[in-house]
Amino acid sequence: MSAVASKPEKTILQLAHGLCVVIRWPGGDPDGSGLHPGERAFAATLAPRRARIWIAGRIALREALARLRLSCEVAILSTERGAPLLPAGMAGSVSHKAVGDEIIAAALVASGSAFTLGIDIEVTEALGVDVGKKVLTAAESAEIERVAPDRRRFETLLRFSIKEAVFKAVDPILRAKISFQVATVLPSNDGTVDIEWRLPPGVTRPETEAMWKLWNGLILTTARSAKTRSP
Repeated sequence: MSAVASKPEKTILQLAHGLCVVIRWPGGDPDGSGLHPGERAFAATLAPRRARIWIAGRIALREALARLRLSCEVAILSTERGAPLLPAGMAGSVSHKAVGDEIIAAALVASGSAFTLGIDIEVTEALGVDVGKKVLTAAESAEIERVAPDRRRFETLLRFSIKEAVFKAVDPILRAKISFQVATVLPSNDGTVDIEWRLPPGVTRPETEAMWKLWNGLILTTARSAKTRSP
């Protein structure tokens, strides 16, 4: 990794599901010197590009915790399912992207243990890959067909991002691999999202809500799921 760190651009957002920190490094590498030694040791085991992105996520996560005055003296590594492993009484989620020379990381945190959280960021300029066939349910595809053709890639990416945030939030509860087809998400212009589940037999529906916003060239989506599930 380069010894020169780019100057980050940091934004703090108070969202419905918690405190969000978004940090962008226009070029170079995030400076991980402020991380826990255990986090730096773990990052050293990763390939350089993956290490830069992982460090960026932990920087954003620790910044968000500090803003909420939540102290975390241990290394924030990962659960067996890849989510940040936070101490009891804290909930959090991380999303990160590398676009060209820029690295973007977002973290969502909240205090308490009644909910799990999910966050996702997508860059609106990076609309080149059409993920519709993989991501969309039949109902979502039909809805997107009704919008203007030049809007369809964005609407597809929005639904992908919402599902990414929702699945991060429900994964610690369901603890099972699920496909994009088990949820139909219906975003409204006010930033709210309706979620219709089609889970396998025997799987209890998670009590989950999601929100989205278009901000500074990013699609920013968050989700919160209650740890107790509804029938």
